[in-house]
Amino acid sequence: MTASTANLPPPTFAEGLPGGRPSRQRLSPPLRMAQILDAALAVFHEKGFAASRIDDIALRAGLSKGGVYAHFDSKEEIFEALIDRSLTMPAGLDEAALAPGQMVTVDLLVERVIDPVYRLLARPETAMTLRLVVADGRQVQALVERWQRAVLDPFASAVERLVRRAVRQGSLGKGALTASPWLLMAPIAQVVLWQLMHGQGEGAPVTLEQQRRSHIALLREALAP
Repeated sequence: MTASTANLPPPTFAEGLPGGRPSRQRLSPPLRMAQILDAALAVFHEKGFAASRIDDIALRAGLSKGGVYAHFDSKEEIFEALIDRSLTMPAGLDEAALAPGQMVTVDLLVERVIDPVYRLLARPETAMTLRLVVADGRQVQALVERWQRAVLDPFASAVERLVRRAVRQGSLGKGALTASPWLLMAPIAQVVLWQLMHGQGEGAPVTLEQQRRSHIALLREALAP
């Protein structure tokens, strides 16, 4: 690899999904792992997890089978890495991340919760990974359950703590949304359902950005103190 190519940014998700075997390049381990994950996501999406083989992933990534095994021990480990890469919830929601006495407002919820989730959903690999989890989750049930315990449940609990703090502060009004904080994310569930059924933005009645703006407007209206 030349000095000029060494400093190039990693390929985009679309560039990482070639139709045939690409030419091999020397890549750093993180970039190589990203390349393998992009290839695996495409293969799993096309063939299904059960029918996919390490050989298929290696071919798509332009590597030998041993090249894949140098970074991942199994298909299951690759699946787990895909979940960790694409389905990680926003950080910084714990009360410890707030300044002493900081008010929890709608603006803060938008900054710390709503916008990060919409940015996550805007990534094509997120929608594809979600579809894999739904389609093939039973085959890797332990991995999906680990993701729920390690990611989804703590995220939901953190949002609930933020909302409870806001109600105590009087910065959010009391109502159905603050009584059941998980309802704050209901519009996002609709986006996820659409992506699962139709893919990334294909034929959606509104764009993801329109949905985000409507979601924020709903929160401002419903949570006004």
